[in-house]
Amino acid sequence: MFTISILFFIYSLELPFLERYLNDPFTETVATVSSKVINLVHPDSHTETINCMVKSKSFTFTIKKGCNGFEAFLILLAGILSFPANKKMKLYGIILGMTLVYTVNILRVVSLYFVGVYFYSWFNVAHFYVGQSMVILTAILFWIYWIDKFAERP
Repeated sequence: MFTISILFFIYSLELPFLERYLNDPFTETVATVSSKVINLVHPDSHTETINCMVKSKSFTFTIKKGCNGFEAFLILLAGILSFPANKKMKLYGIILGMTLVYTVNILRVVSLYFVGVYFYSWFNVAHFYVGQSMVILTAILFWIYWIDKFAERP
């Protein structure tokens, strides 16, 4: 069930309708919130967003599909839906898990901005290896926590 759910969710992201009305707005929200957090933490950054781009005089980058944390959330969603639990506990896990994964991804994007500004030569390592792993690991660890605390035992 888990594998089928993952394949269904990942495949559905390739549908143009869902890409346009779900994934793109979600990615734009990640960019906007990240820009606001950057400006809150470091007001001299003066970042702004243009669609999925976070832009400043110091560093500019675009958040693309696959870098918005949505896939990690889909992995978590597939895991929670695949385990037996009452609907209230599944909903609790989905809402709390989505909030956690979203927050960690915002922290990842904000951190990547500062890596890009101050340690540009490390940007690709931080992006591809550290950041993505951190978000996926957060989803998996929360899923394990949820299974331990809320999933029904056979």
